[in-house]
Amino acid sequence: MPPVMRDSNGGALVSAKISLSQVVALMIEQWDELAEGVKVEIVKSLRHVRLIFTGAQTLT
Repeated sequence: MPPVMRDSNGGALVSAKISLSQVVALMIEQWDELAEGVKVEIVKSLRHVRLIFTGAQTLT
């Protein structure tokens, strides 16, 4: 059996391939349970991605 990868807190790391739509569905389902700080970071990340995407469209 291969060794289990652990994060800095000792928790096991799991690698799974799921689609972007599955990730979004999970985030929507669990949004109300997330801490405010986590929600803020998600929104910041999505805004950053949107800026990159819209900027890339204007270059083409």
